[in-house]
Amino acid sequence: TTEIYTLSLHDALPIYRTKKQISGEYILNFVKQFLAHDIEVVGAIMEPSNRFLNFCILESPALVLPTFVNLVDNALYWLRSVNRRVIRFDVLNNDTVVVNDSGPGIHETMLARIFEAFTTTKPDGRGLGLYIARESLSIAKHEIWATNLATYKTEQRACFCIKFSKNSQNTREGDIDVSE
Repeated sequence: TTEIYTLSLHDALPIYRTKKQISGEYILNFVKQFLAHDIEVVGAIMEPSNRFLNFCILESPALVLPTFVNLVDNALYWLRSVNRRVIRFDVLNNDTVVVNDSGPGIHETMLARIFEAFTTTKPDGRGLGLYIARESLSIAKHEIWATNLATYKTEQRACFCIKFSKNSQNTREGDIDVSE
């Protein structure tokens, strides 16, 4: 006899949503590995602060990592048009991660619309990456926004901020396990 196994998305959710301690260092290494070819081709420099490297949250990697990949991938696209190609990562107020680049920046009129579905300024863009990032993060009560305010910026151009919910904040140092 042949046994038939059926799995639903519901069966996979516990694995997909398993929360792990994730450090800024892990996020940076993941993004560098995932986008290694593009980072090399563009000649971008990734500059994390010590605050970012030591930052730690308790969250599902499947929820957090794609957001950072999308932010850096977008930055790499825009950095191609400038000579100085830097992407900086920092943490403000112990709860807000800032990803800032030296690209051409975000026009003030786009700040309010940049997270809407199908909104893009890339000639070949679909306008879904930032929309999906915001929707995914909001499920866990995290916030993401773009800003031109100098208080968030270490570079003069595009600046994205992610504020993690109080439930995910975990400043405990030590065991950072995302490999299981």
